Amino acid sequence: MIVHTPPAAFFQVTTAGAAYFPENFAHIIMIHIKQPYKSRPIRFLALIEIGGWQVKVYSISAKGAYVPDWLLEKGKAIASKHIHQAVELQEGYRVAILILHEGADGNYILLDWWFGENMIKNHVYASTSDSPDDFKYVTPSGIAYCIWELEVIHFERQAWIKTILAQAASPRMDSYLLEQLNVDI
Repeated sequence: MIVHTPPAAFFQVTTAGAAYFPENFAHIIMIHIKQPYKSRPIRFLALIEIGGWQVKVYSISAKGAYVPDWLLEKGKAIASKHIHQAVELQEGYRVAILILHEGADGNYILLDWWFGENMIKNHVYASTSDSPDDFKYVTPSGIAYCIWELEVIHFERQAWIKTILAQAASPRMDSYLLEQLNVDI
């Protein structure tokens, strides 16, 4: 693999924290960071059953060690709706990943499930800090995962490869369900 690193003079960072490409590249990218990166606890909460599916539930919080209970209950209700639809379509392997994220700017509920051996369906709901219980379905907007949620998906990808795809002659769904992520990142 060839990696090209541009010379340090290729881009500059302003004292206000904005990165930009000088001269004719300045119009291409301008990044204003509202808050510097801060690690968040990612915790496996439980393996629960919804509609005959096994659901791995994760908590990510910008405000504490775990998301509040009301967010877990809201996530279960949303997951139940989508799982019911997936059952009707005979889609997936009856296992799902539910990510509950109490962010700095609002709350997010993500429901994912594996299908077609190596693909994942993704449904995202979001609420604002002003209306935390008013979740909107935002998947059609193109939103998928933030950097913390991607850590869960990366872990689940690795677990899926290790326990299912790499064990093609005898996939181990029980082993997959036992794989859990608990990290501050």
